[in-house]
Amino acid sequence: MKKHLFPLVFLITALIGHLPATAQISQDSLARVIHTSHDQQSRLRAMAVLAGELIPDYMDSARVLLEKSQELVYMTDFPEGQATWLNLSGNYNWFTGQRDSSMVNYRKTLEIESEDILKWHAAAAINLGTLHNQRGQSDSTRYYLDMATEQFRVLGDEAGLAHVHSTLSVFYAQRNNYELALRYRLESMSYYESVHDTFALVHASNSIGNIYRHLNNHQKAIDFYQWGLELSRNFPHRGIVGSIYNNLTALYLTDLFDHDKLVSYAEKGIEAAKSADDHDLLFALYTNLGTGYRLIGDLDQSQRHFNQSLEYLRPITNRFYVLGAKVERARLYLDKRQLGTARQLLTEAVEMGSEMGALSWGQNAHMSLFRLDSLQGNYLSAIGHMQKANQLRDSIWQKERSDRLAELDIIYETEKREAERILLLETGQLKDQIISNQQRIVYLATAAAGLFIILFISLFISLRRIKHKNTRLQELHKLIVKSQLDIAHKNELLNGQAEELVALNQTKDKFISIIAHDLKGPFSALIGLLDILSNEFHTMNDDQKHQIINTLNKTSQNTYDLLVNLLEWSNVQKQQIENQPQHIRVREKAEEALSMLDLNIKNKKHVVANHIPEQLMAYTDPQLLNSVFINLINNAIKFTPAGGNITLSGRTSGNQLMVCIGDNGIGIPQAHINQLFDLGQSYKRSGTEKEMGTGLGLIIVKEFISIMGGDIHIKSEEGKGSEFCFSLPLGSNS
Repeated sequence: MKKHLFPLVFLITALIGHLPATAQISQDSLARVIHTSHDQQSRLRAMAVLAGELIPDYMDSARVLLEKSQELVYMTDFPEGQATWLNLSGNYNWFTGQRDSSMVNYRKTLEIESEDILKWHAAAAINLGTLHNQRGQSDSTRYYLDMATEQFRVLGDEAGLAHVHSTLSVFYAQRNNYELALRYRLESMSYYESVHDTFALVHASNSIGNIYRHLNNHQKAIDFYQWGLELSRNFPHRGIVGSIYNNLTALYLTDLFDHDKLVSYAEKGIEAAKSADDHDLLFALYTNLGTGYRLIGDLDQSQRHFNQSLEYLRPITNRFYVLGAKVERARLYLDKRQLGTARQLLTEAVEMGSEMGALSWGQNAHMSLFRLDSLQGNYLSAIGHMQKANQLRDSIWQKERSDRLAELDIIYETEKREAERILLLETGQLKDQIISNQQRIVYLATAAAGLFIILFISLFISLRRIKHKNTRLQELHKLIVKSQLDIAHKNELLNGQAEELVALNQTKDKFISIIAHDLKGPFSALIGLLDILSNEFHTMNDDQKHQIINTLNKTSQNTYDLLVNLLEWSNVQKQQIENQPQHIRVREKAEEALSMLDLNIKNKKHVVANHIPEQLMAYTDPQLLNSVFINLINNAIKFTPAGGNITLSGRTSGNQLMVCIGDNGIGIPQAHINQLFDLGQSYKRSGTEKEMGTGLGLIIVKEFISIMGGDIHIKSEEGKGSEFCFSLPLGSNS
């Protein structure tokens, strides 16, 4: 079920418009300054800060105050006032939808050079990071959030750091880097717990519940959702309460299907969302309810809830929610056999998903179109939709794998930077100690010179102590240098290991990719075709049945060939294959392989000539040689048109023999010959009868020939044929 349902889930993002804690002064105090102060700078700054206090509840009053205090921008001798106005004006522009202007304000804040406004620099940096994140500009997001982190650390501002960590959590969650998202969210939550910030804790618990749900730790997700609900008792902000109930509804819809709990949480969420007048949330809750009733077969209740969801559809509704609802409503119409309406919704969903890059919903829509076309007897179209769904599934898998590798790289770099920061901090402290000791030495030397005659003995003792301390400092310095060299050496080792790991991962990833794509794909097609044959058997004519059976036969044969190659390749990679040579007649082994492939040869009416001399002997492993012959001859059969010629020949060359398999088939483009034996970029091509390859056959051949102590070479010309020649050690009597 989880593969085919994608409920509408609310992710609570970071708060908008960060302000330094020192700027949050009571409105009464600010009003007194505005009306009683005779200092122009103080009055203008109080107006700007009061405007910030009024955002977002009283936007008109905030605008008036900002207009009256705009003179602050031109007071170059008052950088603190300039930064205050620019930052707060940026917040005003943000809330009024003028985000480009908002970003200009924040950047101008960062351009002001003054150590007195570091708190405003940090606030501007985190706000710029949040805005860039909303635009999907990840590099700029990380740049500004890293800047804010460093500045909050310098300031010792724990509240600011907690805000940055919350924003980083959202940033990584949006990129499927859930371990990093969880790490930053837990760090921010520990601060909110220490200051008893219930509002922030409710948001944090909801976000952490969503993260654990993506990490498939369902019990942890439930625990945090329930904790958020406990914290939000008598909570005035009902929107977040409705969001938590919606996320619980989604959990019991997809991950832990329980219709009773789904309905219970959805009804509570609807009550909270109506209280908050949150139309997006109501749209999501009614859509999830409609999906839940469809899954238990209550189509009338499902239709009723889907109709209720449409009452809350607005132009500003999240497009992902709209897309998901289209697919779920189409499934309802499929179940009700209203196929025209279902097709219209699914066609719109495919176009919308492609435009938005929503891979999961696109896969869902194509799977539903596969079912719809099967019901209407459009089997070729149905298979096309199945193949497109499989392609999207592979793209989702590849994206998840890339996101995971990127996350591991970020974790490694983050931990490395933190270790370097700590080392620099310790090194700086040691340097300060050295400087302090040197200053102490200067003071002692000055005092000793003034009292040379009186304190001669004391000076002598002091010099000895100084010498001892300098020696100790030099030893410490040597230890530091040695430690730095050790760190550099370890970094070199880590870099080397990382390169080896990348190479190993490339081999592993290719193997996994082949399994995921070439094995899952055929099996999905087999299952889909068998499902069509089973459900629609009595409605199809003999030609349609024969077409599907032929497709099943070809797909099954290709799947079997793939399994054989995968098993052989797996044994090679685990180094379980050993060369056990013996003296054998090469022609006999070739005849055995031809006998095994006789049916394929006859089906394509090939003319095969075995010119390998009877007396030609090799000293090699018979099983490995047999596998090489089968793969190479089968390759020639596959890529030679019906009625073509295949020739086997052999000769001695020095202390080795050379065996060749040639054909007059379709040949290989010169640009792809070098890719045939490379796992990282293996070349696959359909045969003359649309036979599919696995991409592993020739790679296994090369491995086996290498194990037997030989080598392989290719001559090919596109359109004229190919010749594969390999060498083996000579046996006696050759």
